[in-house]
Amino acid sequence: MVVLVSDGVSDYAKKLLEADGWIVENISLLVNPNQVRPKRFWGVYTKLKIFNMTNYKKVVYLDADTIVVKSIEDLFKCEKFCANLKHSERLNSGVMVVEPSEAVFNDMMSKVNTLPSYTGGDQGFLNSYYSGFPNSHVFDPNIPQEVLKVRPVPEMEQLSTLYNADVGLYMLANKWMVDESELHLGY
Repeated sequence: MVVLVSDGVSDYAKKLLEADGWIVENISLLVNPNQVRPKRFWGVYTKLKIFNMTNYKKVVYLDADTIVVKSIEDLFKCEKFCANLKHSERLNSGVMVVEPSEAVFNDMMSKVNTLPSYTGGDQGFLNSYYSGFPNSHVFDPNIPQEVLKVRPVPEMEQLSTLYNADVGLYMLANKWMVDESELHLGY
């Protein structure tokens, strides 16, 4: 488990993380290029640095407000980029699987000032960057190896709601609208 920490995190907090088994990596914040944005989005573009974590073959990113309730090991089978589709049309950047690439990261940085962000944050930017995401296929961790060897590697895939279920799925009917025993991640 790796945690990326910026200058605002105390040495004491870093030591606690290390004591709990985390690999602590210090990073600098990326400036949010949007002049008009909610104050809570001031440092969210820093999340894009996961695309440049080239010391790793795969990064499964989880926002701090997510909770793992069942193994997420299958997520490491995702190819280049996976995220959850929310509200039928937009990718949610709270849970992502990334195959780090310096080229992709540099491309993102070259477009960070020109691509629009409907939220004023990283999620809106990623929706512009991965504009074809709503049309991508749903990630299936159970595809046989022989099929994986002959099919083209998808640029992006959608994660099932089971990998990023929000409380709204519960609140609508006072029960989970997906099989609770199948949930892997929630927030």
